[in-house]
Amino acid sequence: SLRATGRYDDAIGLARRLAVSSGEDDASLLRRVRASSMIGELLVLKGEYEAGLAQLEEASHLAQAHGVDDLLTISNLLAKQSIANNHLARWDESTRLIDRALAVAEPIKERYPEDYATWLALASIPRGYPRLDLPAAEALLQRSLAFHEAHGLADNGQYSVTQGDLAQILMYQGRFEEAEPLLLDVIARMIDHYGESHRQTSFKLNDIALL
Repeated sequence: SLRATGRYDDAIGLARRLAVSSGEDDASLLRRVRASSMIGELLVLKGEYEAGLAQLEEASHLAQAHGVDDLLTISNLLAKQSIANNHLARWDESTRLIDRALAVAEPIKERYPEDYATWLALASIPRGYPRLDLPAAEALLQRSLAFHEAHGLADNGQYSVTQGDLAQILMYQGRFEEAEPLLLDVIARMIDHYGESHRQTSFKLNDIALL
């Protein structure tokens, strides 16, 4: 709840207390890794990208050193490191990390379909945002949308965000007639989900105006 309300420093303080847990049993170690990972994510949200990445790498080293084998935790940690590298425009490293996250998550994707669909979409960012490989970015976004639909997740907010990302990739390729109906659908969903004055809705309204 602290994270959701933007109280990042308070959330970091709480996570730091969890991260120094003295237990050495498997549950305590997993809790420490997750807390350390949360600190890194919060630092990235604050715009402290280098510090956030260093914290995430520390969490990864902790997990490796103690043989933490929870696939969801490891995949999530890799995805967070990818996001931090995106902010630093380290596209190759981001691609490597998010592809590893997807590979690690493959055995558990049916148990955690929302996470897996999100990571598929994340894998498009270091390929599509710098326009290094637009066809690959498009394919990943299409896979994410299909995975959402196959698992009854087409009504959540992330589905709309992914649609919007796909529309942007189509626009980058000059495929405006394909992008327009997608953007109109995204806007309708975002107005329903977030409201007309929400920042995400405003972004897409601006996109359709440009289109």
